[in-house]
Amino acid sequence: MDEVYRKLSVHLILVNNVNVRALSDFRNKDREIEEAEEKHQMEIKVYKQKVKHLLYEHQNNLSELKVPIINFRFQLNAQYFISVTMLLYMFRALLRFQPHGHQTETNIEPDVVNMQRSS
Repeated sequence: MDEVYRKLSVHLILVNNVNVRALSDFRNKDREIEEAEEKHQMEIKVYKQKVKHLLYEHQNNLSELKVPIINFRFQLNAQYFISVTMLLYMFRALLRFQPHGHQTETNIEPDVVNMQRSS
């Protein structure tokens, strides 16, 4: 009986050691998983900050690009207005110096005025 008892106690000690090692391995793996999760969350935070920064830079670049385009557009509109005004002025001056026999061509002036108003 002592022999059986001794074998059982040795077997119990071995099983207990295996269980302790398995539990230790389990705790180590669990700790590794937690550390990996924390590291992953930190990386996500860093990437989110980088994306926010890049988005901010992108919007700044867009606004910096829009200013010259808007200024150029205003300049083009002003030049267009000046060109149309000069054309109308020249057309009226030309009509003043035409002989009175060509009265039918003076009807063109309202069309030019309408073109100027529509644009």
